[in-house]
Parts: sequence; structure tokens; C-alpha cells
Amino acid sequence: MSKNIGKNSDKSPDKDCDKRCNTSRHRASRVRKTGALLLGLLLCLPLAVAAGHQVFLAHLNRADEQISRLVTLPEGLVKLATMEFSGPASDFLMFKVMVYLGEKLERQENPAPQEWQLAHQAICQVTNLDERFWDPYLLAMTTFPWDAPQLLPQTVGLLEKAALARPEDHQPYYFLWFLHAYFLDDAGQAARYIRLAAEKPGAPGYYPTLAARSALYAGNPMAGALFLEGLSGQTNNPELRQYYAKRIDALKKIAFLQEKVDAFTSRFGFAPTRLEQLREQGFVSALPEDPYGGQFFIDAQARVYTTSKLVEAKQEKKEANKQAH
Repeated sequence: MSKNIGKNSDKSPDKDCDKRCNTSRHRASRVRKTGALLLGLLLCLPLAVAAGHQVFLAHLNRADEQISRLVTLPEGLVKLATMEFSGPASDFLMFKVMVYLGEKLERQENPAPQEWQLAHQAICQVTNLDERFWDPYLLAMTTFPWDAPQLLPQTVGLLEKAALARPEDHQPYYFLWFLHAYFLDDAGQAARYIRLAAEKPGAPGYYPTLAARSALYAGNPMAGALFLEGLSGQTNNPELRQYYAKRIDALKKIAFLQEKVDAFTSRFGFAPTRLEQLREQGFVSALPEDPYGGQFFIDAQARVYTTSKLVEAKQEKKEANKQAH
């Protein structure tokens, strides 16, 4: 018994040593392999990012091409091709337009004039397929007047088309009232449209009073902010909600500064030429920042506006403004 114990005790240290050495070598090998793998991934990451960027740009180009092909077809041909499927076809095209504009809004890019024109053509095609489809009219109203003012006449035309296609709906005439009161400064037409809206079933009770106040709302940034707040509640699209929120914030800040400019003018008998004068005279403790990255200023008519024109500034301009402050 003692001999066996002696033999086992003599062999155990060598076996344990071998096991420990093998384990250490195995661990070292695994560490080297893991390190090599991580190094390879790090080296490939820039290539993967670049490739992904190219794929994304190609996707945007394809979306542009697809919408171009769809909207340039004659109205009669489109209706003939879709036949009884005009409803699903209008839904599909509207979805393509929403994705197209949504991706640009998400990346905080303002579409070029030709891209806005393409979006307008697409919305016209959608409404040709389904005149009662409300979403394209809503999209046109909440984007074109603000970001593509060259399309104001076309927006009026779309809403007049909506009013004819949806005779029971007060919203087209309400939108036409706002366009003429806020953007076109036409109190007479604005009053006519709000009266027509008030006659529709289900119209809010405050519509008639807006006719008398149309002149007051012309160019009023707070009216624009309140209008957009109402529209924001009508969409479930997160990109559009974010888009509305930023514009509402900017309009409310402009309205706040305009109120202080008017108070300054009332007290001193002349309008300030610089917003800093409001802070120097104690009308404001600090000047608000434009959420679009521009600078608020007072124009020659003593109206407050911003150098961004309520369009997203490029990133490098934002950084320059931050450094300047």
C-alpha cells in the first residue's frame, strides 16, 4: 500500500505541471486568435462603413429614380394601368414620397428646389389616383409653404382640389384661410375661406371669429406656431413630428423677440436695430438661439427673422456659430 502511494505521489507533480503548461499554452493561443480577430475587425470597420454609406446613397438615388418614373407618367395612363387598384397605387406612391422626404428630414437636409418640385408632382399624381386621400394634401400644406415658398400657388391649387373632392370636410378651407392670412397677406380671401370652412358640418365654433382677425394673423409667427401644433397632432410619423417641433420652437422664439421689439418701440418711440439692445435695456435677460443654427436679427421693417430662414444649417456653420459664442 505504501509503495503505491509513493509511486502516485512521485508522478502527480509531473502530471500537474504538464496540465498547467498545456492549459497556459491553450489560453495563450486563444488570446492570440482573439486579438487577431479583433484587429481584423478594426481594420475592416472603415471599409464596412464606407460600403454602407455607398449603399445608402445608392438607395436614395434609386428612390429618386423610382418616384421620377411614377410621377412623369400621364394621368390617364396611370389611371388606366391601375384600374380598380388606384387606391392601393396611391397608397404606395404616397409611401414612397413619405420615405423620400422623411429620410432627408431625418438627416436634417433641406431638399433642393428640383426635389421639392418632384415631391409636388408625386403628390399631384397621388391625388389624381385618389382625390379624397387626405394625407397628400396634409403633407403639401405642412411642407411646401414653409420650405418651398415657390410652390405656394401650387399648394393653393391642391387645397382647392381637396375642397371639391371632400365637400363635407372643413379642413381644406381652413388651410386655405391660413395660407392667405399668414403667407399671402390677403385678408379678403382669407375671410372668404374661413366663412366657407365655418359652414361645414363639424367645424369648430371659433371659425367665424377668425374672419375678423385675419389681418391680425398675417405674418404673425405665433399664429404659425399654433397652427403647426394643431397639425402635429394629426400625424404619427416621428420624423414629421420632430420637423414640426423644431419649426414651432423657432416660430415661438421669433414671436417672443417680436413682442419685445414692439415693447421697446412703444417705450422709446423708435425701433431697435440690434437684438442686443433688448438685453441692454432689460427687455430680455438673454437672447434665444435659433434651433436651425442661424442668428435672429431685426430687418429694416423692425420685424424679427433669422439668417437660417427656418432651414437646417450645415453642420460646419453650426460649429462656427458655437465657437463664435
